[in-house]
Amino acid sequence: YKENEVTQTKVDRLAADSWDAFRDDPSIKKICRNLSSKVIGQGMQPESQATHPDGTPHVEFRARAKQLWSELQTGFDSRGLPGRGGQTMAGLQKLALRAAMLSGGTLYRFRNLTPEKQAAHDLPIPIAVQVVDICRLADDSDIPRAEIPDSHTTFRGIEFDADGLRVAHWVNNTPVGAGTAARGDVTRVPVEKMGHLYLEEDIDQATGTPWLASAILRARRTGDLEFNVLTATAMAACVVGSYRKPT
Repeated sequence: YKENEVTQTKVDRLAADSWDAFRDDPSIKKICRNLSSKVIGQGMQPESQATHPDGTPHVEFRARAKQLWSELQTGFDSRGLPGRGGQTMAGLQKLALRAAMLSGGTLYRFRNLTPEKQAAHDLPIPIAVQVVDICRLADDSDIPRAEIPDSHTTFRGIEFDADGLRVAHWVNNTPVGAGTAARGDVTRVPVEKMGHLYLEEDIDQATGTPWLASAILRARRTGDLEFNVLTATAMAACVVGSYRKPT
């Protein structure tokens, strides 16, 4: 069947199994970290190509753009500075990619900062990025139908218009693990203000599935094989044989 027909219960179970494998299996953790290092590395390093009207490089603008990008690296996480609840920009990128691998996707949006928060984040602009756990997408039963146009539909917390285009995300206001949210305690966030990172492998696929789903069974069997071999070796080392020449 198609990807959209995979039940949310199964996707949630695959995500839980993927995170368990990441925590318990060193080879799985190594794979995820290697992928993050190869894809993200030290983070994006854009270079300005600004030019003067005559086509010559605009050296001053390029230098200022590079400086601005450098100043954004530390405090761009809406949660705070590194060591105070936040991550560097490269750390955020790795975090988002890892969540896409293990949970199937990541939500993110920009947040406007007050002058006080901007100073606390040590940012040159009053904007920071917030990474949102994909598990915070609301259940369709919790979305207030009265607030959705009749021609719109929802699928796993994502709102679509009559043409099947994504128009909004419905997000639980309570973070995952912070307690049980009241039913209907959700917020509608237009797609212009929230992005959705996931690997689309099927036409019209609305959400992603954990990348490790296809490897979990093999990883478990490999782990069982290693355990059995080590156990058999340990048991064999405990066996003592003796021989006595008959009289």
